[in-house]
Amino acid sequence: MKNNLKIDCSLNIIGIKSIEISDLQGRLVKTAQNKIHSATLKTSVNDLVAGTYVVKIDTGKGIFVKKLIKK
Repeated sequence: MKNNLKIDCSLNIIGIKSIEISDLQGRLVKTAQNKIHSATLKTSVNDLVAGTYVVKIDTGKGIFVKKLIKK
């Protein structure tokens, strides 16, 4: 479904602690916590307007940054 964001780190065997989604001006627009630190985290992005965002993925072993484009 195009209104959900799924992050899967299972190939790296890394648990995801949390994600933060920010707009290009640096404003935090959404956060999601993964209480069980599994390798997969799924969250709705239905409330985000179309545009480009920055997703920070905190694994506890490092922070990864990815670009998200919502159409």
